[in-house]
Amino acid sequence: MRLVPRPPPTGPAPDSALVGECEPGSPYRLSIQAAIWDRKSLLALLGPGESIWEFESRGNLRANEQSTGFYSVWRPVLPYEGRWAHHVIEKGLWFPHEKRNFARADINCDLSRRGTLPRGRTLFYHAARAVEAMLTPLGWRRKEAVKQCLATCCDRSWVPASTASGARIDGEDAGRKAVHQLRAMKMT
Repeated sequence: MRLVPRPPPTGPAPDSALVGECEPGSPYRLSIQAAIWDRKSLLALLGPGESIWEFESRGNLRANEQSTGFYSVWRPVLPYEGRWAHHVIEKGLWFPHEKRNFARADINCDLSRRGTLPRGRTLFYHAARAVEAMLTPLGWRRKEAVKQCLATCCDRSWVPASTASGARIDGEDAGRKAVHQLRAMKMT
Protein backbone atom coordinates (compact mmCIF):
# COMPACT_ATOMS: atom_id res chain seq x y z
CA MET A 1 0.00 0.00 0.00
CA ARG A 2 1.48 3.33 -1.09
CA LEU A 3 1.65 5.82 1.77
CA VAL A 4 1.89 8.77 -0.61
CA PRO A 5 -0.87 9.16 -3.25
CA ARG A 6 1.35 9.84 -6.26
CA PRO A 7 -0.76 9.20 -8.20
CA PRO A 8 -3.95 8.70 -6.18
CA PRO A 9 -5.85 5.40 -6.27
CA THR A 10 -8.16 4.80 -9.23
CA GLY A 11 -11.16 3.69 -7.18
CA PRO A 12 -12.47 2.91 -3.70
CA ALA A 13 -11.26 -0.05 -1.68
CA PRO A 14 -13.80 -2.21 0.12
CA ASP A 15 -14.55 -1.09 3.68
CA SER A 16 -12.17 1.90 3.73
CA ALA A 17 -12.58 5.63 3.19
CA LEU A 18 -8.84 6.24 3.74
CA VAL A 19 -7.49 3.77 1.17
CA GLY A 20 -8.32 3.20 -2.48
CA GLU A 21 -7.48 0.47 -4.97
CA CYS A 22 -5.13 0.89 -7.94
CA GLU A 23 -6.57 -0.98 -10.90
CA PRO A 24 -4.45 -2.91 -13.42
CA GLY A 25 -2.84 -0.61 -15.98
CA SER A 26 -3.01 2.46 -13.78
CA PRO A 27 0.21 4.51 -13.55
CA TYR A 28 2.60 3.57 -10.78
CA ARG A 29 0.35 0.79 -9.56
CA LEU A 30 3.62 -0.63 -8.31
CA SER A 31 5.90 2.10 -7.03
CA ILE A 32 9.09 2.57 -5.07
CA GLN A 33 7.45 5.39 -3.12
CA ALA A 34 7.07 4.89 0.61
CA ALA A 35 4.81 1.86 1.02
CA ILE A 36 3.84 -1.07 3.19
CA TRP A 37 4.36 -4.37 1.38
CA ASP A 38 3.36 -7.94 1.89
CA ARG A 39 6.87 -9.44 1.82
CA LYS A 40 5.92 -12.50 -0.25
CA SER A 41 4.12 -10.35 -2.83
CA LEU A 42 7.08 -7.99 -3.14
CA LEU A 43 9.57 -10.84 -3.58
CA ALA A 44 7.33 -12.41 -6.24
CA LEU A 45 7.31 -9.15 -8.24
CA LEU A 46 11.07 -8.53 -8.09
CA GLY A 47 12.99 -9.38 -11.24
CA PRO A 48 16.57 -10.68 -10.96
CA GLY A 49 19.15 -7.91 -11.25
CA GLU A 50 16.63 -5.11 -11.83
CA SER A 51 17.45 -1.57 -10.72
CA ILE A 52 14.73 0.28 -8.82
CA TRP A 53 13.78 2.10 -12.05
CA GLU A 54 13.58 -1.16 -14.00
CA PHE A 55 11.52 -2.64 -11.17
CA GLU A 56 9.00 0.22 -11.40
CA SER A 57 8.67 -0.30 -15.16
CA ARG A 58 8.92 -4.07 -15.54
CA GLY A 59 7.36 -4.77 -12.16
CA ASN A 60 4.25 -2.89 -13.28
CA LEU A 61 3.93 -5.28 -16.22
CA ARG A 62 4.01 -8.17 -13.76
CA ALA A 63 1.68 -6.36 -11.31
CA ASN A 64 -0.85 -5.74 -14.08
CA GLU A 65 -1.30 -9.51 -14.38
CA GLN A 66 -2.90 -9.45 -10.92
CA SER A 67 -6.47 -8.20 -10.75
CA THR A 68 -6.33 -6.90 -7.16
CA GLY A 69 -3.94 -6.32 -4.30
CA PHE A 70 -2.52 -2.84 -5.00
CA TYR A 71 -3.66 0.04 -2.82
CA SER A 72 -2.85 3.64 -2.02
CA VAL A 73 -3.95 6.16 0.55
CA TRP A 74 -6.06 9.08 -0.66
CA ARG A 75 -4.07 11.55 1.48
CA PRO A 76 -0.35 11.37 2.32
CA VAL A 77 0.37 9.41 5.48
CA LEU A 78 4.09 10.05 5.23
CA PRO A 79 4.57 13.39 3.49
CA TYR A 80 8.00 14.06 2.09
CA GLU A 81 8.99 16.56 -0.54
CA GLY A 82 12.05 18.09 -2.10
CA ARG A 83 11.96 21.78 -2.80
CA TRP A 84 10.90 21.36 -6.47
CA ALA A 85 10.08 17.67 -6.76
CA HIS A 86 8.92 14.84 -4.53
CA HIS A 87 12.32 13.20 -4.83
CA VAL A 88 15.94 14.30 -5.19
CA ILE A 89 17.28 11.68 -7.65
CA GLU A 90 15.90 11.18 -11.18
CA LYS A 91 17.14 8.34 -13.40
CA GLY A 92 20.10 7.87 -11.05
CA LEU A 93 21.19 11.54 -11.17
CA TRP A 94 20.83 14.36 -8.65
CA PHE A 95 18.46 17.21 -9.40
CA PRO A 96 20.91 20.17 -9.39
CA HIS A 97 18.83 22.24 -6.94
CA GLU A 98 18.45 19.31 -4.53
CA LYS A 99 22.18 18.52 -4.71
CA ARG A 100 22.86 22.13 -3.67
CA ASN A 101 20.37 21.79 -0.78
CA PHE A 102 22.08 18.61 0.44
CA ALA A 103 25.51 20.27 0.16
CA ARG A 104 24.31 23.26 2.21
CA ALA A 105 22.79 20.98 4.85
CA ASP A 106 26.28 19.57 5.52
CA ILE A 107 24.96 16.13 6.49
CA ASN A 108 28.03 14.20 5.34
CA CYS A 109 26.40 12.97 2.12
CA ASP A 110 28.92 11.89 -0.54
CA LEU A 111 27.62 13.97 -3.45
CA SER A 112 30.37 12.70 -5.77
CA ARG A 113 28.99 9.13 -5.91
CA ARG A 114 26.47 10.02 -8.63
CA GLY A 115 26.20 12.57 -11.42
CA THR A 116 23.95 15.57 -11.72
CA LEU A 117 21.02 15.88 -14.10
CA PRO A 118 21.89 18.37 -16.86
CA ARG A 119 20.03 21.69 -16.69
CA GLY A 120 18.15 21.13 -19.94
CA ARG A 121 16.83 17.77 -18.78
CA THR A 122 15.94 19.24 -15.40
CA LEU A 123 13.91 21.98 -17.09
CA PHE A 124 12.27 19.42 -19.38
CA TYR A 125 11.42 17.25 -16.36
CA HIS A 126 9.69 20.15 -14.59
CA ALA A 127 7.90 21.28 -17.77
CA ALA A 128 6.66 17.70 -18.29
CA ARG A 129 5.43 17.62 -14.68
CA ALA A 130 3.53 20.87 -15.26
CA VAL A 131 1.89 19.40 -18.38
CA GLU A 132 1.08 16.25 -16.41
CA ALA A 133 -0.61 18.31 -13.70
CA MET A 134 -2.72 20.08 -16.34
CA LEU A 135 -3.82 16.70 -17.71
CA THR A 136 -4.96 15.37 -14.32
CA PRO A 137 -8.65 16.34 -14.78
CA LEU A 138 -8.82 13.99 -17.80
CA GLY A 139 -8.55 10.89 -15.64
CA TRP A 140 -5.65 8.45 -15.73
CA ARG A 141 -6.58 6.58 -18.95
CA ARG A 142 -6.90 9.69 -21.10
CA LYS A 143 -3.95 11.32 -19.37
CA GLU A 144 -1.73 8.32 -20.22
CA ALA A 145 -2.95 8.36 -23.84
CA VAL A 146 -2.06 12.04 -24.22
CA LYS A 147 1.34 11.45 -22.58
CA GLN A 148 2.04 8.53 -24.91
CA CYS A 149 1.20 10.77 -27.86
CA LEU A 150 3.52 13.49 -26.53
CA ALA A 151 6.23 10.92 -25.84
CA THR A 152 6.37 10.01 -29.53
CA CYS A 153 7.43 13.61 -30.24
CA CYS A 154 10.29 13.78 -27.73
CA ASP A 155 12.81 11.72 -25.77
CA ARG A 156 10.23 9.56 -23.99
CA SER A 157 12.60 8.43 -21.27
CA TRP A 158 12.14 11.86 -19.69
CA VAL A 159 8.35 12.05 -19.90
CA PRO A 160 7.22 11.40 -16.31
CA ALA A 161 5.44 8.09 -15.85
CA SER A 162 5.77 7.22 -19.54
CA THR A 163 6.47 3.61 -18.61
CA ALA A 164 4.94 3.60 -15.16
CA SER A 165 1.91 1.63 -16.28
CA GLY A 166 4.19 -0.76 -18.13
CA ALA A 167 2.61 0.39 -21.39
CA ARG A 168 4.82 1.46 -24.29
CA ILE A 169 4.21 2.47 -27.84
CA ASP A 170 7.12 1.36 -30.03
CA GLY A 171 7.79 1.25 -33.75
CA GLU A 172 7.49 3.54 -36.75
CA ASP A 173 3.72 3.85 -36.50
CA ALA A 174 3.79 5.00 -32.84
CA GLY A 175 2.33 8.40 -33.69
CA ARG A 176 -0.54 6.85 -35.68
CA LYS A 177 -1.27 4.43 -32.82
CA ALA A 178 -1.34 7.27 -30.29
CA VAL A 179 -3.64 9.42 -32.45
CA HIS A 180 -5.90 6.41 -33.07
CA GLN A 181 -6.05 5.80 -29.30
CA LEU A 182 -6.93 9.44 -28.66
CA ARG A 183 -9.66 9.36 -31.32
CA ALA A 184 -11.07 6.20 -29.76
CA MET A 185 -11.34 8.16 -26.52
CA LYS A 186 -12.93 11.09 -28.42
CA MET A 187 -10.08 13.43 -27.56
CA THR A 188 -9.23 14.72 -31.06
